Amino acid sequence: MKVLVSWLRELVDVPVSAAQLARDLHMTGFEVASVEPTGTLGTVPRTQAGGIPNPDDDDAVIDFEITANRPDCLSLTGLAREVATRYDSARRVPAHADLGPVSPDSMEALRVTIEDAARCPRYCAAVADVRVGPSPPWLAERLTAAGIRSINNIVDVTNYALLELGHRCTRSTSSVWRAGTCECGWPGRAKR
Repeated sequence: MKVLVSWLRELVDVPVSAAQLARDLHMTGFEVASVEPTGTLGTVPRTQAGGIPNPDDDDAVIDFEITANRPDCLSLTGLAREVATRYDSARRVPAHADLGPVSPDSMEALRVTIEDAARCPRYCAAVADVRVGPSPPWLAERLTAAGIRSINNIVDVTNYALLELGHRCTRSTSSVWRAGTCECGWPGRAKR
């Protein structure tokens, strides 16, 4: 999993440089495949007292090899928890915007049917009027650093949520929702 250190710093206080972070997490059991500096956009890094580089100016992409027994670390939120534990640092919840209350009158009727509640105890759905277009540059750059090609704003935001939270999101057009109904089932058992 490729992690942009500046993105990780938004979720947890990282008191060391990117290179030291990679070394420390390697010593706690995370194999590091590579550390690729991203540069400081042509600026000279600031230093702290004693000439030590300021860790806030240090950015890199660290490629971690996450083992099968640690699926909780397949997201930035999971790795932020490990960093917080390693350095006894404060963690922050990912930023989100309050969209305000949603009036049932402003949405089409939407019904979700779950075939097997034991395998899928919860499914959330929402309707939004969104126009397909290019992603903002900051979003495209983060996805590119993580090894994911930017496609458009709709696809990119679902990939962003997957990387940051570890939760898969799906998106579909209104033509997929037959008569305002979503039927959640397993492949091969779908009702036609």
